Amino acid sequence: MYLTAQPKSGGTTISAGAETRTLQPFAQAFMSAEWIGTDPPGDKSHGRLTARDPITGKLAWEKRYDLIPHSTLMSTGSDLLFLGTSDGFVEALDAKSGNVLWRYNVGSGVHGGIISYSVGGKQYIAVATGHGTYVGGAIKALNKEKLGTMNESMALVVFALP
Repeated sequence: MYLTAQPKSGGTTISAGAETRTLQPFAQAFMSAEWIGTDPPGDKSHGRLTARDPITGKLAWEKRYDLIPHSTLMSTGSDLLFLGTSDGFVEALDAKSGNVLWRYNVGSGVHGGIISYSVGGKQYIAVATGHGTYVGGAIKALNKEKLGTMNESMALVVFALP
């Protein structure tokens, strides 16, 4: 992305790539700035989830996403990772291998939190759906060909773990 903050001297015209460009996506919400999402040179925008050995720092596994996943990543003590995708899926991954164990369509992009809780000894995973953020809107705008006319919906979807 290109983010150009308006110079202190003022002015009404700013453009991506100016000398005053800064790389902080949330700055636009708090100051006068222009934010333009863009693909990296020679590639399309994408996301990547990686796992590393905490002692050596070596890459254990990596998973590429054609659409940037913009949800929280939630882990469990039983080596499960839960991730929401921008195209409306919740995935359960094996934390050790990165393999997708389960995938469910929740109908709208997931850009919020994923939590786990227990009631009566049963564990649940709750997911808030809906793009709903400034960054989520930018992801949608940059990926119209992949997302099409996906309608926004907001829901709380809850799954029980066996």
